Amino acid sequence: MSLLISFLLCFISMPLVIKASKRFTSPIKPELGEHAKKAGTPAFGSIAIVFSLIISIALFLSKEQRNIFLPAIIIFLLIGFIDDFLKVKRTSSDGLKSISKLILQIIGAIVISYLIREQGYYINFNSYIYYPFSVFLIIFFVNGVNITDGLDSLAVKSAIPPLVMITLCFSSLKAVSLIVISVYVAFLFYNCPNASIFMGDGGSHILGVTLATLALLSQKPIIVTISCGVFALELLSSFIQIFSIRVFKKKVFSIAPLHHALEKKGMNEEKICDRAACLSFFFSIFSVTLLKGML
Repeated sequence: MSLLISFLLCFISMPLVIKASKRFTSPIKPELGEHAKKAGTPAFGSIAIVFSLIISIALFLSKEQRNIFLPAIIIFLLIGFIDDFLKVKRTSSDGLKSISKLILQIIGAIVISYLIREQGYYINFNSYIYYPFSVFLIIFFVNGVNITDGLDSLAVKSAIPPLVMITLCFSSLKAVSLIVISVYVAFLFYNCPNASIFMGDGGSHILGVTLATLALLSQKPIIVTISCGVFALELLSSFIQIFSIRVFKKKVFSIAPLHHALEKKGMNEEKICDRAACLSFFFSIFSVTLLKGML
């Protein structure tokens, strides 16, 4: 029942959000001239996503899980939504300053890490290790998903295989992961090329913090992180590019992150997204083999 209700909530509310937000469009970066056709696409798909998630979580999750996921979703929605709002207001691809966004993400990550412990979920680390590890993991996931969300459907297609893996391998997290899958699959219906709406930083922050929280609650965070290898590759490509420019004064890629570099080499958007989905399925299957001790 949760699967159906979650899907329908997002599927039905998304057209209303598209209609209401037509004048709030996402600016296109000047260096991405091939994306000029996307100008005018509404930017606030996160509204329908968070509406669907909050109702579904309130209806179908245990009190302990509600007390973790609802604050996580709301806190990181607000961070991403502020970024989206500033971009729309300024008609610029620059929203929150990077340092301001990172500080807000760290504060949010500390709160979520505390709530996970308060609700009785423990990773076998003492507090001196747990909090730095947990905060780092949340920041990693949030920014990995955010950076990956640069092509229509790319972030969602990359997230679905790990979410399916979590559903099948961690029974205590099945209800949460099914809700998230249902909501984002419904969003994907409107986000496939050419997208009718973007989820924006609000939607990518929600997806990132949800994956991070699931990883921590699974008690197998490294295994879940391996299943999200596509996000790691995207984040790593941006880190390598920034490091190389600052240290060696030269680029490794024509543009970062990786999906934009592939575009510049002539690979079309659909092929990049489909190949990322295939790679994500591989990482997820590989993580299952590690979990089951099959290697």
